[in-house]
Amino acid sequence: MRLILFSWLDHEFVGLSAEAEAGLGAAEGLRALLGRVDAALAGQGLSLANTVRTRLFGRDRAGREQAAAARRERLGGEARSVSSSFVAPARLESSAAVGLELLAMRPSGGAAKTLREYDPSRAPLRYLSYDSLLFLSGVTSERPTLEQQVAEIVAEIGESLAQAGATWERVALTSCFLRRDQDHATLRRLLREAVPGLSSPLECELVDGFAGEEGLLEIEVTAAL
Repeated sequence: MRLILFSWLDHEFVGLSAEAEAGLGAAEGLRALLGRVDAALAGQGLSLANTVRTRLFGRDRAGREQAAAARRERLGGEARSVSSSFVAPARLESSAAVGLELLAMRPSGGAAKTLREYDPSRAPLRYLSYDSLLFLSGVTSERPTLEQQVAEIVAEIGESLAQAGATWERVALTSCFLRRDQDHATLRRLLREAVPGLSSPLECELVDGFAGEEGLLEIEVTAAL
């Protein structure tokens, strides 16, 4: 397991990344992995209740779905956070069925999470605000082309930002996950056209798939309130 302590946006964070034990199924492996993560957080004076974002990387679509269901079971209540999940076998260095990235934040004072669900309900949380920071779950689209998916995703993110009292100008990081058969330069151009005022750092990782078979792209944003 890799554990990183860092400061960002005037807050302290703990980032953890690890893979499940080889030989375990995706759901069983994810549950055991979260137990190890919880113990690692305890060593930093935190717990799963301080989780603000998780990312799952499954070896295949079935494993991604099984692990995502196990994550919903384990990370409920105070541990609920924004999330995303991908089919990304190249991300796994071992023979594990699933890998996990988890980001936890140390709040100042007695700050508590504010959770906003989608309406109508969806599996992921729409957004989470925590001690002046805003975290959005990954957003995807099933539209036919990358250009149309970018437009739909940007519109939905804009709605979430507005609901939380933020704007694109307050976005501190835009994280993109692009299906590897798509062109990164084209994505950057489409994003700049869709959000002319976008000034945040833009990171992009290549993956093989998403929850929906037609997905070409998933975008997460982190903003300051």
